[in-house]
Amino acid sequence: MAKKDTNSSLIESLVLKKLGTPPNFHSVQSINVFGDYYRVNVRTKSGAEQKVVQTSIISDSFLIKISNNKITDGDTITKKYKS
Repeated sequence: MAKKDTNSSLIESLVLKKLGTPPNFHSVQSINVFGDYYRVNVRTKSGAEQKVVQTSIISDSFLIKISNNKITDGDTITKKYKS
């Protein structure tokens, strides 16, 4: 079973630097799946702001490898959003 990553702040920073920040950004979820490979899901807010419970959807998802505080392998992340 996959375990929750303890370097989530680093991974969030690296992914958003390459991807940009999507409109209605909610969060970045990273899970260590094996070795230095991580499943990274970028979530955005979904639905009307008047809802009692805010929902989110996965807008982007990647499998990446982290080595020496850098993305070194896995899915290619290209700039998709302006900031």
